[in-house]
Amino acid sequence: SLFEWRVCMLINGRGTRWKYMTFVEMTLENFAGLCIILGFLESVFYSNKDYFQEEGGAGEVRSAYEYVINHFGGIQLVFELTYALFFQEGASHCYAWMLMYISVLIVFFDHVKGLKWLPAIVRICAIRLLFIILAYAFVLTGFAVIFWLRFGERLKQFMNPSRSFCELAMLAAGMPMHVFDHIKPWEDQDSLSAS
Repeated sequence: SLFEWRVCMLINGRGTRWKYMTFVEMTLENFAGLCIILGFLESVFYSNKDYFQEEGGAGEVRSAYEYVINHFGGIQLVFELTYALFFQEGASHCYAWMLMYISVLIVFFDHVKGLKWLPAIVRICAIRLLFIILAYAFVLTGFAVIFWLRFGERLKQFMNPSRSFCELAMLAAGMPMHVFDHIKPWEDQDSLSAS
């Protein structure tokens, strides 16, 4: 079908990687590339944030870009600008390196005779974990919408669906952040229902 062909084009590009890579390896590679692009975009858009101050606390607060332009020259200026514009925000780059590392490990283990079973187990577990996480997210989203509709006007922690989702996810993880704020079950019927 047309949809399947489009999905294959998104995953495999021109269609030449099927010979050399598995579906999981291609997916990891695509996610790593996406994380790198997101890291570049975050760095470009957030490199002008004002967060740098001169030594000793004196002087105005400037962006990293302005500091690099005013304090460096020559090849060091090129290196510093490259870092500030592309690698300043590190979270997405960390995810990309992690995905590339997993891809390299899978390829390495596939070529070692005694370890060929390990990538197969990792693939099976990863797919099952992905399905569990998706099902868990759907259940949490449903409860978040219910709590937002029922208690959104009364309790601040359920004032919108995303905040409800975060509070319920943290509660399910064993770290109740603000989910029980202003809930007095023995004084209020809404609080009793929420608890």
